[in-house]
Amino acid sequence: PIYPIGGSIAPYVDKDGCVNPIVALGDIDFGNGLALPLVLNFSSVIRPPSPEFGQGWECPLFEAKIFDVQQNLKRVELLGGKEIYLIYNPRIATWKHVFSDDWKGEAQGDDFKLTYKTGCKFIFNKGLISSMTTPDGRTILWNRAGDKLISMQESGKSPAMQIVYDKLGFSKQILLNPDSLGASGNVYDFSSSLVYAGIEKIQGPDGRKIVFDRTRDKALNPILSWTDTEGLWATVSWDVKTGKILSDNKYTYQIT
Repeated sequence: PIYPIGGSIAPYVDKDGCVNPIVALGDIDFGNGLALPLVLNFSSVIRPPSPEFGQGWECPLFEAKIFDVQQNLKRVELLGGKEIYLIYNPRIATWKHVFSDDWKGEAQGDDFKLTYKTGCKFIFNKGLISSMTTPDGRTILWNRAGDKLISMQESGKSPAMQIVYDKLGFSKQILLNPDSLGASGNVYDFSSSLVYAGIEKIQGPDGRKIVFDRTRDKALNPILSWTDTEGLWATVSWDVKTGKILSDNKYTYQIT
């Protein structure tokens, strides 16, 4: 149940009219046919900064979470960014999907166990994804230091992905299938801007380079420009209060 990020009205605008460019970097390969997509997306929605990538950024694979919306109602952000809601049944002390029986959950102290109809199981520790067990019994672990993700691995095996942080706490590198010395041939290098507390540049292992530049217009609305050596480029601005897109240097928008 890895739902793809979707619902966009343009390559960089989501269904709610917020700026949301999606940057697909590749897959984290755990071997024997199991790989999970490594995708970053920038969002103009005002929310807490990503622990790994700073303000405006999120990685659904890293940040899948569950939290209370109100009494007896929880919201779950799944691995692909899709959201579902769970309601509590006090008679049997379990949680279920609001509209179907596809998802069922159980709270156990700091852990919350969520099960999909296929038998795939997820455990959230203190609200953040900590493990996934596939129907054939393979368990993938999210290893954290506080809220920062350090590595991902299959239980009993070496890490398939490791994150290296700089002294300021920003992601410096992502290593895919590092060896025992922490070296890897597939490395994503990141540079971050302290001014905006977020990603400034991504250098991929295949030579791909993505550069982001953030400024503001006369009304102090944010402007984001980015270039990608895969041939992608754009400049967009959005309302500082609502996060909704105003312009992409070609069209102006009015999102209601």
